Amino acid sequence: MKLVCLTGHQWAGCTCTRCGKVRDTQHEVVRQGDGCKLRCQKCGLPVGFEHDWEGCACQRCGEERHRWLGGKCIACNLRDDSSYFIHVCDSAGFVVKAR
Repeated sequence: MKLVCLTGHQWAGCTCTRCGKVRDTQHEVVRQGDGCKLRCQKCGLPVGFEHDWEGCACQRCGEERHRWLGGKCIACNLRDDSSYFIHVCDSAGFVVKAR
């Protein structure tokens, strides 16, 4: 922290206008390009994703999430071929298939 902010920061959204410090709140969130990544317009930090799910696939970026039971997705009936796909769980507990 710079001396100018010893008495407190002067926040404009997520950034202090005096010293440039960034806090993890009040970001100006915008979509990055036409994909699903979200960034803060002011400080540039990535702040997450906003997928457009239709069934098990995102209509914007093509990412898939499935709920597997016995080698089959219970949502879309896709069959699992374990030798072809690597299974990775996302933060919501969905399985994301990566080739």
